[in-house]
Amino acid sequence: MKENEPSMTALSVIKHLLMLAEDKKWKDLVPKEAIDPMRWCLGSTPLGAKALQWMKSRWLRAYMRAAERVILPGTSLHLGLRKQWFERRTVEAIQNGMKRVVILGAGYDTLAYRMHTEHPDIEWIEIDHPATQQLKKEAFMKHGTIHSNLSFKSIDFTKDRLLPFLKELEEKPTIFIAEGLLMYLSEEQINELLDQISKSSNQELILLGTAMRPLKGGKLAFAESSWLNPNRFHEPFLWGIGSEQIGQFFKQHHWLETETNDTRDQLLLSYPQKKKARLLNGEFLFFTKRKAVINPTETDSGVSDDSLLQTN
Repeated sequence: MKENEPSMTALSVIKHLLMLAEDKKWKDLVPKEAIDPMRWCLGSTPLGAKALQWMKSRWLRAYMRAAERVILPGTSLHLGLRKQWFERRTVEAIQNGMKRVVILGAGYDTLAYRMHTEHPDIEWIEIDHPATQQLKKEAFMKHGTIHSNLSFKSIDFTKDRLLPFLKELEEKPTIFIAEGLLMYLSEEQINELLDQISKSSNQELILLGTAMRPLKGGKLAFAESSWLNPNRFHEPFLWGIGSEQIGQFFKQHHWLETETNDTRDQLLLSYPQKKKARLLNGEFLFFTKRKAVINPTETDSGVSDDSLLQTN
C-alpha cells in the first residue's frame, strides 16, 4: 500500500461485494443498506467510478465473474460470508452487553455506518490508514448522515501506537474487529497491537478477526490463487498461523477463550442446500475474549492471570 493512496485491497473487496449483490444466487448475502455506501466509496476514485459503470453491463459482469473464476475462484462468496459472520457475531456480542465497537483497518466496510443508527446507544469507532479513511469519511459525509455515536480515527498500524488513543476513551465493554488486517502486519506488530488492546481497559474485551492459515511449506496465500492475481503485488501477506495454534497464541496476551470458524461453516448455516459451493481456502475466522479484570496489578502485560473476573 502506497503512503498517500487508499488501500487497493479495500477497493477490491467492495468491488467483489457489489458483484455478489448482482448475483441472483447470492445477493441476499449483501445487505441492501450496504450497497449505496459501498458505491459512494468506490465512486470516489477514478478507477472505481469506471468499475461502477462497467458493473451496469450484464456482459461485463459476466466477464468479471469469469475472470474471478480464473484468478481467485470463490473470492466474492468468501467475502460475503465473511462479512455475514462478522455482523452476526457483532450483533450477538451487543445483545450480550458490549457497549462499544472498534473496527481496526475498517477499509470501506459499511458495518459501523449501517448499524450506528440501528444501535444509537452503542459507540462505534473506525480506525484506519489516513488515506483510506479520508476517502470513506468524505463519501459518507457527502452522501449520507453520520451521527455522534460514530467517529473516525486515522492511524497507520505499521507506525503508530494505538494505546494512547484507546486510553482516552471511557471504560466500556468493547468489541474490536480486525477483519482482513493481521495478515498485513508482522508478528512483532501483532504482539504489540494485542498488548495495547489488553492494556486499554479493565472491562470485558472481545476480538473478532481473520488470519491466514499457512499452506504446505509455510507459504502465505490462498490455495486457489493464480499468479495472475494483482493483489499479491500491492499488499503482500506477512503473518499467518494455524487455526489449531491461534488459541495458544492469544493466551500469551491473556485472551483465554478462543473459537475458530471457516466461511464454509457460515455457508452451511445460511445456505445448507449449497454446501458444495466453491470458496477460498487459506483464511479462517476467530473469536477471542479477554474477561473483565478486578483488582488489576501491574505486570509486564498490564493484566495479571489471577485478576481475571470469571463471568460465565
